[in-house]
Amino acid sequence: MFSKINRSRIFVIGIMIIVICVNACNDDVFSTFKNISLNETADGNSLRVAVQFSCAKPEDAYIEYWLNGQKDKLNATPVSKQRSDFKIVLTNLKFNSTYQYRIVSGNGGVRFESEIYTFKTKDVPDQLLGLYHVNLQNEQELPTEFKAW
Repeated sequence: MFSKINRSRIFVIGIMIIVICVNACNDDVFSTFKNISLNETADGNSLRVAVQFSCAKPEDAYIEYWLNGQKDKLNATPVSKQRSDFKIVLTNLKFNSTYQYRIVSGNGGVRFESEIYTFKTKDVPDQLLGLYHVNLQNEQELPTEFKAW
């Protein structure tokens, strides 16, 4: 029914349709998170980090984060609903600590997770060092609340 030339054309057209479909699916599913960056918060607080990213279409998203090696003590941000551009702040971080995080998004019961990223928080600022150390020549003068350390 089909000549040898027509079969070749049908085969090539079929391959082209498959390639177009795979590329369309990859753009929507596998490249969900784009332009991911970590930034300081506007107030310069070292114990908070802002994660900015975008999605191809409006989605619900949040971030799961944990101290490196302690995934069982997972923290999660509140869900930001139906947005394409996100700025989500991670809070309650510890000084000079390494964290891991991943972005989670979804719609209609489908959940997408980014790969896991790592960042390290800054050390205690020099201005605050005096607040963490008590220099007394006579430790008897030290209030009992401070002796528990």
